[in-house]
Amino acid sequence: MANPTAILLASSNLLRHINLESYANKIETALLKIIKSKKALTSDIGGCSSTTQFTEAMIEQAHIS
Repeated sequence: MANPTAILLASSNLLRHINLESYANKIETALLKIIKSKKALTSDIGGCSSTTQFTEAMIEQAHIS
């Protein structure tokens, strides 16, 4: 199981580094909403969703945010 949270936060930091703050914020906001709601968490952070389900939830949340 790969931890999608780590790569998403690293991507967010990279976006900030290249002055794409709004995109970085969108990723972080979506990620925090999923974690706080316990929606689509992978087993390494206490859930039972697959990485695919987690990624789909991230995409959905990013469109909402």
